[in-house]
Amino acid sequence: QMYSIGRTLRIADGPDEVHIRQVGKLELKRAPKIRESTQKSSKL
Repeated sequence: QMYSIGRTLRIADGPDEVHIRQVGKLELKRAPKIRESTQKSSKL
């Protein structure tokens, strides 16, 4: 029962370090496209 309570609290607590790293990797992959689109729009 303690395991299930701990698991529930962990899920309710939000993203842990692994999820934060995954989001960071995804954002870094998107960065060049975003940078390119902002440079194009600033030239207009």
